[in-house]
Amino acid sequence: MPFTLPPSLALTACLLIAAPVVAAAIRDGRFDEAPTVLRPLVRRGAAEDSVRCLLGLVAVGAPESPDIEEARRDAMVDEAIAAFHGMPVRRADLVRVRLELGRAFFLKGEDTLARRHFEQVLAGKPPAAVALNVNDFLNRIRARSAGACASAAIGTAGRTGDLARG
Repeated sequence: MPFTLPPSLALTACLLIAAPVVAAAIRDGRFDEAPTVLRPLVRRGAAEDSVRCLLGLVAVGAPESPDIEEARRDAMVDEAIAAFHGMPVRRADLVRVRLELGRAFFLKGEDTLARRHFEQVLAGKPPAAVALNVNDFLNRIRARSAGACASAAIGTAGRTGDLARG
């Protein structure tokens, strides 16, 4: 009779083997390699939150690469959101996950969702450096929103003027 490992022990063994590969890929900025190692663990449904979190961190970090194509960037941000999804609900103590989920939504341009996660991080009274970083994102969201409002107002004014002439 063949010996098989219990699922939790098999996952641990996979992580021990995968960890150095993932760490080296992240360290060297080879963000496409790390998800290749982590995705099979997540797809099997056996992945613990720590594996999902690692996949999310890698995926949200990928868009920072200067040579990434826009479609690939968007796919990686979507993968980060999917990896993090539900984790803050199951475990409210995972502040880093909420912070990175806010960052992923920010990168996707989903400012309302990003703002909600960032404000929840601030409500937890994080360390000063984290609060400063979160406030920077919130300021960028406000600036982006103000820019969108100004563009909309200019566009509406132009259209109103055109209608008045017609």
